[in-house]
Amino acid sequence: MRPSPAPSSLPSPIYSRSSEEPFESVDKPSGYTRRISPRLASGSGKSTVVGGVSAKALYQGAVRAGMDFSSMVDCLFDLYSIPARSTGLSHGGMDTNPIIMLSVYCNETKHSEAAVCVLEGLLDGLFRGKDQHLLRLSLPFTDLAEKQETKQLRTFHTLMEDFIRAQTNCRFILFLQTHADPVSGDLLYGPNKVTALETILERLLFSTTTGCTNSILLLNTCGGYMKQNRDQLPRIALNFGFKAIFGLTGQSVDPLLVSKIVFYNIIDLHVVGGESLKKVLKRCATAELLLHTSVIACIEGEVFSLVGASMRHRPNGVPIYCSSCKQPASFVSLTIDKKFARFRCRLPSHDTTSSPRNWKELLFLSDEMRDVGDQNGCRYIIARIDVNK
Repeated sequence: MRPSPAPSSLPSPIYSRSSEEPFESVDKPSGYTRRISPRLASGSGKSTVVGGVSAKALYQGAVRAGMDFSSMVDCLFDLYSIPARSTGLSHGGMDTNPIIMLSVYCNETKHSEAAVCVLEGLLDGLFRGKDQHLLRLSLPFTDLAEKQETKQLRTFHTLMEDFIRAQTNCRFILFLQTHADPVSGDLLYGPNKVTALETILERLLFSTTTGCTNSILLLNTCGGYMKQNRDQLPRIALNFGFKAIFGLTGQSVDPLLVSKIVFYNIIDLHVVGGESLKKVLKRCATAELLLHTSVIACIEGEVFSLVGASMRHRPNGVPIYCSSCKQPASFVSLTIDKKFARFRCRLPSHDTTSSPRNWKELLFLSDEMRDVGDQNGCRYIIARIDVNK
């Protein structure tokens, strides 16, 4: 239904190209004009929504406050300031130093490729430096030892070396997505062929160190690698010049989900936005991710773990079980001081002579070794791991 024509007492209507809605020009003291619908200016009884508030409610509020109605409508637009960045979630500004992103992934399905495309598209959209300051390279592989992949890597090495020589303060992101052996923790580099991460890095990088001021390794693999090699992360980071290494602990992880939640935030908030990596790690805490996996991060030589800490199931980061029945316990309540959580055994046949049916668990608090917090309704614990034990 087309809107009713403007009242004769108002100037001739002009039309918005997007909606063909008649508008009138309202002059403001600052010298610019704001176009609003004549139905709003006329104060008719019909309720038209503007910015989530009905026009009728606005008009009635303006009458009570003794304000001019058109000025009150303009307040809806003037309340919001222009953000420092047009895109992204960072509050730390924007880093426009040159970036190299090398994506190497096992070429299996479109789902695997999508995890890479998400990050490459994000970097293209958020990077506000010069076009020649961004170098993106992608290598889907079936066997890294084959002649075709080897030839492609040599080409990449030449491009990266030339790029680093031509730029200053260059940053480097290596995204490696493959499978991990659950027993040895070695990574798949070809059909039924696995090897250590260090061997793959020596093949992918153009030198023993990247030569960049800020280098990050993103490991999108299942948890077999982190389970067996978590203590080796500081040594690997030092030997290959990585400021940070991120990986996962889940036995089976969704690569697209991890890219969307963890690696997306690292590129958006740290690489482009300039936020600290420890702050970014907190922003990765979501129930969707931490129900399936935890995150291990080696940041400047220190190893941290991000785990879900749901009050009902794992308030201290590990699942709560009955000590005698070995079954998941049921959450009852918190104590008044909120220092303990009450649990009980679910089994009616629980033997009370071996252990009590109800018990309390002492809750971890934030200290110098751990940070207990809540992010968007997801309770989490970030703990520092002593790899020297």
